Amino acid sequence: MSDFILTRDQSSIHFISMNRPDKLYAMSEALVDELLEKSRVADTDPAVSVIVISGEGRAFSAGADLSGWDADNLTPVREGWWA
Repeated sequence: MSDFILTRDQSSIHFISMNRPDKLYAMSEALVDELLEKSRVADTDPAVSVIVISGEGRAFSAGADLSGWDADNLTPVREGWWA
């Protein structure tokens, strides 16, 4: 895993911060993979009641960074985004 995602806990709150300010937190495949993994880990932790996802600076997310995506493999990713 890279350092695209930073996490910390405060009481029963789990904070997930996107760490890609140079790209305005555009969602690369690596960032999405790491975000999903960190979210799944927090979701299975009985001590966590709330998950807060954020990005510091002037943007939460500029959208998708398609430059690093495998265009043939987007359907499974899209399916994983729905609750």
